[in-house]
Amino acid sequence: MGIYGPEMLLFGPKPATLPKLCIAAHLHVPASMARGPVEIALFQHVGETTSELVRVAGDLEVVDLPPADGDRLVAANFHLNASPFQITDDCLLQVRGFVAGNEIKLGGLYIKFQPGEWPGDEPTATEGSTQQPDQAL
Repeated sequence: MGIYGPEMLLFGPKPATLPKLCIAAHLHVPASMARGPVEIALFQHVGETTSELVRVAGDLEVVDLPPADGDRLVAANFHLNASPFQITDDCLLQVRGFVAGNEIKLGGLYIKFQPGEWPGDEPTATEGSTQQPDQAL
């Protein structure tokens, strides 16, 4: 469980299954650009293969933010959930918004497998040792 920046490390063998992957995307655009349908899509890039995992439509709402270049802003908030989420190999997840035929980059997450165990799962000095706890370093 966690909130990730640009990278998620998975320790252990491939493939892996996350019990749940949740993505919150917030799209803010100038009102002059807000025409037609608004959609958000999640893409997965594994090697040379790109797959669109999900695409959802939403509505734009006026938000109380300072105008951008004299134009008020409108927003759409999306929550994407995948449960469970299967990861077969290192990949890049990208979230893209689509407003009035324009593609807007909303962010991405690299998911990388690391060999071995999570660093916090290493045995303590007393595990597997004949030392008494008070003798452990």
